[in-house]
Amino acid sequence: KDDIKFIPINRENKNIKDTEAVIIANKKNSIVPALFSRVLNVDDVKEYQRLVMEKKIMPQY
Repeated sequence: KDDIKFIPINRENKNIKDTEAVIIANKKNSIVPALFSRVLNVDDVKEYQRLVMEKKIMPQY
């Protein structure tokens, strides 16, 4: 088992779905993609991207 530690964040009850960030990481830094793959929901990220592309929400930087 790896040594990556994280705390899940319950976002559903906070009504902040339209302000979520999309994070891009370099695959050469193996710890970053491994961490993100454990804490990010791919379907959620795709949904946020779709909403931004359809101009239904504004991206946050």
